Amino acid sequence: MNTNRAEPKNRTNRWPTAVMCFALVAVCGFGAYKYRKSRNAPRSESFLPILTKAQEEQIREGLHQVGKTFLGITLDQEKKLEAIWQRFPTTVDELVDYTKRTDEVLTDKQRALANPIRKMARHQAIDRMLEASRSRFPPEDFEKFKRVIKERVDGRIGG
Repeated sequence: MNTNRAEPKNRTNRWPTAVMCFALVAVCGFGAYKYRKSRNAPRSESFLPILTKAQEEQIREGLHQVGKTFLGITLDQEKKLEAIWQRFPTTVDELVDYTKRTDEVLTDKQRALANPIRKMARHQAIDRMLEASRSRFPPEDFEKFKRVIKERVDGRIGG
């Protein structure tokens, strides 16, 4: 009698295959997680150029002189402005917030006098921020990109 019964498969042969499949799924899942995490980084946090303490002090002294001589700010306004600008903004969002709070302290005449100076300084900061991305664009597209960014920031500030 020739009985061909199916012999039970050896379970020990399945373990290496199962472990390899699990490892492959884990590696792919981890890679997908890292890729998605890097793609979902906040994009509104554009960082301003890092300034040294000496540069910050130089800017503060210059702004103080401009405020005293050119704008004619009062002692009360000076205290309020120093409270707002205790530390320098590190993102564009902070810069917009600081500028709006500063506008509330200044009079209409002082704001009109300060707008060209602030706009020039804001555009210089944007130029410094975007300089690192110059190599990714053709020259004419890069200038158009900078112009659009400057217009958007000016629109948010209202100047």
